[in-house]
Amino acid sequence: MGRYEKGQTSDAVLQKKAAITQSIKNEYTVLLQATKTGELPKSLPLSNKRITLGIIQKWHDPDLQIISYSSNTGQTSENAELTAMLKNIIGKLNLLLKSDKLPKKNIPIKQKKSTNELNNEIARLKNEIEILKRTVTEVYRAYCMILAESMNTEDNNKKYVTSLRNQSEQMKGKFLKVIK
Repeated sequence: MGRYEKGQTSDAVLQKKAAITQSIKNEYTVLLQATKTGELPKSLPLSNKRITLGIIQKWHDPDLQIISYSSNTGQTSENAELTAMLKNIIGKLNLLLKSDKLPKKNIPIKQKKSTNELNNEIARLKNEIEILKRTVTEVYRAYCMILAESMNTEDNNKKYVTSLRNQSEQMKGKFLKVIK
């Protein structure tokens, strides 16, 4: 018999649902505060100076007690109203971002790397790839050696068993002793 009856939900699942609902509430309050103060949280990623519901759902910030969740979870009956409010506040924030009413210092700007920095990074990554290739080769060689050794051991065991059988057939009823 199962641990739960039909229609019952485990405590862990119920706690996760409650945590996600609380996270959506926290997201709403943080974004509402951002519309009033004009300061976006530093942990909130932007896509082309826009905020989308998908970005909000993937957003994770333990300091603000915000966890990531799937879009289906946001559309459940418990969270549908909160998600609608969240969409509304996202629209307001996007208007503020478009009209440049939010301070520029709070919008993270991706720094472009110079050609020299990119070349250095490429060289470093190529070096790491070579090290990984050598390591994988060594691991594979060790695996092959162990595999060959285990096959030899199996062959020796088979030979030992056949020799014992031959001895027992020759002795016909006399007791055998195994000496190691």
